[in-house]
Amino acid sequence: MGKRVTLDLQEHIVARAYEVATRSARDIEEVLAEWIGQYVNDLPVEDLSNDEVLQLCRYELNPIHEHELRQLLCQRREYSLSGTESGRLDELLQIYRKGVVRKARALQVASARGLLPDLLWE
Repeated sequence: MGKRVTLDLQEHIVARAYEVATRSARDIEEVLAEWIGQYVNDLPVEDLSNDEVLQLCRYELNPIHEHELRQLLCQRREYSLSGTESGRLDELLQIYRKGVVRKARALQVASARGLLPDLLWE
């Protein structure tokens, strides 16, 4: 169970949350909690601690995802993928791209914070 907090939000945020809540038959609180949770799970690299930045510098795609991605890319070279396979390939490529972009940003932040020597010696 989470902790209840009170927030003052801009009108356009509340209006958008009500739209999503109505469309998805959920409470507005549930929608807002989901949005905040998604943001926290994807904080800007600049807001991360030094340890979190260094961890992100070492990012590698999950081995299961990597295997599946390689398999789908090979299959795509040999024949047309089904709609499901094509959708999954797009999803895996999106995960990969996001990870690589965040890793690159983490390397920039680590360099600016003087953390790269730590990364090189670990």
